[in-house]
Amino acid sequence: MTIDTTNGYAVLWTKQSFEGDLRIEYDFRRVDQYNKGVNIIYIQATGDGQNGCVEDISKWSNKRNLAAMSDYFMNMHTYHISYAAYPKDYIRGRRYLPIENKRLKGTELTGSFFNTGLFEDQQWMHITIIKQAKDLWMEIRHPKKTQLFHLKNEDKPTIQKGRVGLRLMPGRLSQFKNFKVSTAK
Repeated sequence: MTIDTTNGYAVLWTKQSFEGDLRIEYDFRRVDQYNKGVNIIYIQATGDGQNGCVEDISKWSNKRNLAAMSDYFMNMHTYHISYAAYPKDYIRGRRYLPIENKRLKGTELTGSFFNTGLFEDQQWMHITIIKQAKDLWMEIRHPKKTQLFHLKNEDKPTIQKGRVGLRLMPGRLSQFKNFKVSTAK
């Protein structure tokens, strides 16, 4: 599947909600030459329960028609990993705290990685993300190298259930295939 956001934001959500520890795998390729914005994966997103934003985010999708970032971090509990970012190539994580904070301040997870060099040549790569309690591991297998990244939630409430979503910022064009989510037994 190709996600094209030349005219705005886009988020694709799983139909299923997942509980507990997860393994998420997919193949990814950056297709654009755009030098702004990021790709994001949301891990176990739920609504914060305020202003009609009930736990099941599919029940209030009409409030996110434009998919503006603030509609997410102000109304959802989720882990977020941003990657394939430009102009600075980075991988970093957040834990949205909508009830405590109406901005992104203080949502950062420990572990940020800059200048990975993984997203410059538009090659297909395999991404595996393991979410175990308050730890997120992201392995990226690029044809030229494999790298493992660890993001840790040291001081925020854990995330235990919710949907998984793929998001692109305006101007981004990416391809995804072989998307799978599995839960720990």
